[in-house]
Amino acid sequence: MRKTIGILCIIVGFACLLAALSVVIHNNLEDKNAEKVSKIMLQDVQKKIIEHSVIKDSVEPPSDSKKTDKTENTNSIPMDQIEDEHEEAESFDENKSEEESSNENISDESDSEPIRDENIDVLSPQMMTTPINGYDCVGILSIPVLELELPVLTDWSYEKLKISPCLYYGSCYEKDFVIAGHNYRSHFGKLGLLQPNDLVLFTDMYGKVHAYEVVLIETLPANATKEMLTSGFDLSLYTCTMSGTSRTTVRCITKNTH
Repeated sequence: MRKTIGILCIIVGFACLLAALSVVIHNNLEDKNAEKVSKIMLQDVQKKIIEHSVIKDSVEPPSDSKKTDKTENTNSIPMDQIEDEHEEAESFDENKSEEESSNENISDESDSEPIRDENIDVLSPQMMTTPINGYDCVGILSIPVLELELPVLTDWSYEKLKISPCLYYGSCYEKDFVIAGHNYRSHFGKLGLLQPNDLVLFTDMYGKVHAYEVVLIETLPANATKEMLTSGFDLSLYTCTMSGTSRTTVRCITKNTH
């Protein structure tokens, strides 16, 4: 009898070990795929930013001090369709409201999904987006100390987070700019290694570089929506912990370049 119980315990333990191993292998494969896809997308975003910077003087992004009404993320503006300054400005304004409901109907699918609150509007005043390989991108996030450079997608979803970090809330032109990323090693898995004064850069699609410095690293519970979105910090980066029950959060302020 004891021998039988012992054999059963060994079998159960072996099965659990195989299950854990399969999860690790699956996560590593997803990580590798995400790294590959985001690198390809990064190259395309960099090319688009170079194209956009040629005419950036004709379409001025809003200044940091100018406040605008709350709006949803803008649609992409195909640059090859812009013939002159007047047509680009009109195209930009006409497409601002076409994605008004993009963040309202996403259901809970995983504990590792970003924090959200349907009662809080997303702020994205006039952030240009550009379609890259079927996904709208809003810019590039760079963290030199982690040797990390990734495109940032708009209109987050759990599936999009498997590709690259996403704009979750706000705008680089105002406070409370929030970017969410998966905890892949090639994405936000090393956020917890950042230290105060570390440099974080965000390059928008106009080619303008917004410099930030880390001031705080904290862990928030998964339901700390207000703390995440109305923190008063200029930029917040966050990812889920391995358990999926809390969020590693990096708070940044605009870096004084003077």
